[in-house]
Amino acid sequence: MHILFVTPYPPYPPESGGKIRTYNLVREVAKHHQVTLFTLADAGDTEEMVEHLSQFVSAIEIYTPEPMSPWQRWTHPDIYRHFHSPALMKRLADVLAGGGVDLVHVEELVLSKVLPRTTVPHVLGRQKIDMYFLKQVYEADGRIRKFRWQSDLVKLLRQEKRARRHFDGQVLCSKVDLMRLTAVTGDIRHCIAPNGVDLDYFAPAPAQSERRTLVFTGSMDYEPNVDAAAFFVEDIWPRIRAEAPDVETYFVGHRPTPEVLALGRHDGIHITGSVDDVRPYIRDASLVICPIRIGEGTRLKILEAMSMQKPVVATPTGAEGLLVRDGQDIRLAKTGDAFAAATLELLADPAAAERLAQAGRSVAESTYGWPAIGAKLCDFYTELAGGSSRP
Repeated sequence: MHILFVTPYPPYPPESGGKIRTYNLVREVAKHHQVTLFTLADAGDTEEMVEHLSQFVSAIEIYTPEPMSPWQRWTHPDIYRHFHSPALMKRLADVLAGGGVDLVHVEELVLSKVLPRTTVPHVLGRQKIDMYFLKQVYEADGRIRKFRWQSDLVKLLRQEKRARRHFDGQVLCSKVDLMRLTAVTGDIRHCIAPNGVDLDYFAPAPAQSERRTLVFTGSMDYEPNVDAAAFFVEDIWPRIRAEAPDVETYFVGHRPTPEVLALGRHDGIHITGSVDDVRPYIRDASLVICPIRIGEGTRLKILEAMSMQKPVVATPTGAEGLLVRDGQDIRLAKTGDAFAAATLELLADPAAAERLAQAGRSVAESTYGWPAIGAKLCDFYTELAGGSSRP
C-alpha cells in the first residue's frame, strides 16, 4: 500500500518522546509499505532531516505553519495556532483527489482538521488524550479557574467528538488512553500501538563509573518534565541527600527552562542541557527516576531505561499505561517521602536493584520492541483499507 503520513513536526531528529514515537512508526511502516511524509516545520535547515528520512521514505514535503485569523483563534483550542497551514490543507485535498494513496495517517489531534472529507481510509494517531492532558496541566498551575482555559477544554471536547465522526479509526498508546477517550466520545474503531523502544540501540552495557547517580531524561521545556524536576529537587532530594550524601542527580535533556536551570544551584544536582547521546548517562546510572505528577501517555524514558537494564523508580502517573508491576520490574511511589524511601532502599541493596533491572529488560523485550508494534499497526491499516465499517 501507499501510506501518507501527516505529522505536526518533523520526526527527525528523534529528540523528544513525540518525535521518537513518530520516527519509529514511520520507519517500521516503511519496511512493509511505500510511505510519503507531509510535515510542518518552522523555517530553517531541514537538509539533515530530509537526507536521513529519505533512506526509507519515498517523498517528503515540508510546510511552514501560518498565523490563524482572529476568528480561527477564537473558535479553536489555543494550541492549534502552532499547527495551522492552509497550504498543507490544499495540498492534501489535491493529492487525495488525484488518487494513488491507499491510506492516510494523521498524527495528533492538532492536525485533525487538515484532512478534507475523502473516501481514502484515514486514521488519527494519538500520543496522548489532549483534553485530559491539558486539564491536568491547567489544574497544576491554577489556570483551570480562568474562563479562557475552561473554554479551551470545551473546544477540545468539540474537536474530539468531531475526530470520532471524521476518522475511520484511531491509533492509541494504551488501554488507559482508550478508556479516557471513549468516556467522552463513545466507542471508536481503534488500534493500541504502545510506545516502544529500540532494543538494540538501548542495550545493556557495563557501567563505566563507580559513582552513584540518579538520572532523569526528557525534554526539559516540556511542562510535565519541568514540574517533575522541581518536585524531585524540592520534595525528594533533601531526604536522599541527607542519607546518601555521595549520590548525585542528572537531569538530561534539551532546552531546559530557567526554572529547571535554577535547580542546578542545589548541591549534587546537575542540569546537562542537550546531549548527543543519553545512553552513557543511563548506562552509568545507579537508578533512573521518573517523578512525573502531571500529564499522561506512556513514557519512553522508562522504556529506554528498562531496555538498558536499569532499575527504575517512578510515580504511578509516570508509569501510566505501561505493563509493569510494582516491586517486580519497577518501583512505584506517589508521594515525595515514598519516592525517597524507594530510591534509598534500592541504593542500599544493589542485588535487589539488579533483580528489578533484569525483570525490566524482560518486559521491554517481550512487549515493547518497535518491529512488533509496527507490524500491529500495519495490520490495522490493512483492515481499514479492506473497507470494514466504522463502529
